[in-house]
Amino acid sequence: MKFCYNSAQGLDFWVNPCHTNSMKNNQTEAMFQTRSYSKLAGHESVFFNVALEDKEEWPNGIFQNAHFAQFVYHVEEGKLSLITKHYEMPKFRKCNVKCEEDCLPKLQEYARKSLQLVGA
Repeated sequence: MKFCYNSAQGLDFWVNPCHTNSMKNNQTEAMFQTRSYSKLAGHESVFFNVALEDKEEWPNGIFQNAHFAQFVYHVEEGKLSLITKHYEMPKFRKCNVKCEEDCLPKLQEYARKSLQLVGA
């Protein structure tokens, strides 16, 4: 199974951390987002890390101390699922996606919902 588009060109948004407005100014997107790729035993997976706070605001500078969520997209299965999250973050239901590009709107919606619930 192939990605919808060249991930090296189309996902610059995820490769580099995204620094947007302060959460106190009605932020609608996550402050820190990364993407990584893994191919183990012939299985392709793409990992997404999302944090609501900017990297400088993480307690003790540790990603897992922030309001965070880690997702995995299994390319062959076409499934996006939540691996782990901060205890105050909302649940995420595993979903089917056709390609990596379709993961982005779901992750952005999750970040918006998280910001509303956490109220950080």
